[in-house]
Amino acid sequence: MDVEQSSELREDYKLMFLVRDWIGATKYGYGVDAGHNYIATEKQTGTDEKRLLWREITTTFNDTRCTLLPYPGFSVMTPQFTSTGDLRLLDPLFLEELKMFFEYLFSPTNLVPPRTNLTGQAIYNLLINADNKVADDSLSFVNMFTDHANFDRVLRLKASFDSRLMEIPLSELEEAKSLLTTILSVAENSLKGRSASKHLASLRREMEEKINKRVVDGVMQQYKVTFDFTSNVVEHQSVVWPEIIDKLQEFLCGDSDTRREANEKAAQKAAEIYYSCLSKEIKSKFNTACSESTLEMLAGLTDEMVRDNFIECTDFGNTANNHSLMNPIWFKQQGILKDEMTSMCLQKIHELTKVSIESLKRARSKQYEYFELFTLLDREESNWDTFSRHEKILINKKVGFAMFGFPSRSTEHLSIDRICTENLMNNSCDLSSGYSDNQKKQILRVVERIISLSKLDLISFSCIFLTFQQDKDEVKGVPLFRVKTGEVNVQYVDTNCRVYQKWEHFLTSNTLPDVVFCYPLYGSYNKRKGFSVAYAKSPSSALTVKTLKHTDRVGKWISYSAGAAGIVALTAVACGTVVPFMGPFAIVGGGLSGAYGTVRSTIKMWDKANHDEPVTKKDLCSFTAN
Repeated sequence: MDVEQSSELREDYKLMFLVRDWIGATKYGYGVDAGHNYIATEKQTGTDEKRLLWREITTTFNDTRCTLLPYPGFSVMTPQFTSTGDLRLLDPLFLEELKMFFEYLFSPTNLVPPRTNLTGQAIYNLLINADNKVADDSLSFVNMFTDHANFDRVLRLKASFDSRLMEIPLSELEEAKSLLTTILSVAENSLKGRSASKHLASLRREMEEKINKRVVDGVMQQYKVTFDFTSNVVEHQSVVWPEIIDKLQEFLCGDSDTRREANEKAAQKAAEIYYSCLSKEIKSKFNTACSESTLEMLAGLTDEMVRDNFIECTDFGNTANNHSLMNPIWFKQQGILKDEMTSMCLQKIHELTKVSIESLKRARSKQYEYFELFTLLDREESNWDTFSRHEKILINKKVGFAMFGFPSRSTEHLSIDRICTENLMNNSCDLSSGYSDNQKKQILRVVERIISLSKLDLISFSCIFLTFQQDKDEVKGVPLFRVKTGEVNVQYVDTNCRVYQKWEHFLTSNTLPDVVFCYPLYGSYNKRKGFSVAYAKSPSSALTVKTLKHTDRVGKWISYSAGAAGIVALTAVACGTVVPFMGPFAIVGGGLSGAYGTVRSTIKMWDKANHDEPVTKKDLCSFTAN
């Protein structure tokens, strides 16, 4: 653009150079003032050609400015910034300078209306080349004006189409195509010039898309209503879906791309409706099953009903000719269904156990934390820690951390020589573990039991946790070790060294306190199987165990009563008083207590032997004393 042309348009042209990643901050600094000093220097230096260029710029623009900005930071090259555009990731210095630049650019002194000399003659002069001919016939005044007029006509036709389309009832969608034909006929007769075909094609496509949207909304509304009168969603789908497809094909319009897009949207809406209705049906069945279930029967019921009933329907992927487009809808609805069924299940467990729903939720949440922790780096999804038999130190550390967490005793003050000496003397329990002597004894017993159970060359074991909350205490996690005793055989070892042949045996004969605990449904943290949890009452909460505990207290009371009766009898004899009923009471009381104690000790020792739990001196003393 030469000086004459620019003056015909406006008199106050300004030019602003914006330089980013400026490296000369030590000499000039940043900002508009620094840019002004930089330009003043640049105009006076360099070759003749460079100075001539600056002279042309100064002649064309009555004001030339420059802003120098620093490097915005390395975050501009990260996917996080390129995908979100989060300005907080940029360098603070860059943001501060950019803010000052915007304040300068949009200040009242700089942002003023232009003073223009624009006229028809000026526009014509811009279109004329050096040979006094129009530069491009497409830029002729006729085409420019008809293009503008066509644009206005199309806007009016669109408004008329929109209002008349909304008046067509959903039950009379065939009228939409008639309306399309009418509007296109008017457009063909009213649009003029070279831009007519362009505006006509745009109008046709936009009206076709609006008709298709109206058709999809109407047909899907009818589709949704049909499920109100059925008790079997899957069976009803097989009957009604062919009718829905026929209606879509009858009323949809446009070319293949337009119809494909409409079919995809219809399939997505239909999938949302279908899976929502299917979820409602499954929840009704689940509610009935919950009301008739015990705590044991609730274990795995949610997963079982979702797996058996919430089956992916291929109708929608076939209609859209794109099954991957439907997968997110299925997964989303499945997640919503599981969450709702879980809430219903927790409510039933609360009614059965009287444990608060909040406590149940906290125990469940803790299980999911363990699952994430144990499977985060499990790339092979083997779910086993494998060691050779001589790596007892590593096995100790694994078991110790599961039982007691991080060591509480620091070993930083111990010398390396002493640690190495102790490790050589006893490679099964190293001094550098940081656990107390009592803790190391417990760890060693569990480790020895794990090693003794493994019949393979390599020892493979893993750990799961049982979580529960008593009163308002923190959620407790009790470790349980899974030991691979053969190629396919697995046994379980608790922290008392009790051995359980199967997972079911643990659930029915563990020695947890009287609690309702949460556990991994399949007895492991395994990504391949998916992860769910269940709840169970510890065996100690059963009536028979509570009766034994109650009898323990009764036995102590009887023994105490017998001793008191003996003292009274002796006192009575010494005083010359006869108390004939006291003697038998004392004998019977002592006999009952002794008989109960023998039976109780025998049951306890039989239970330990049945689970390979070590018998302590206290157990033997208790048995022989009775």
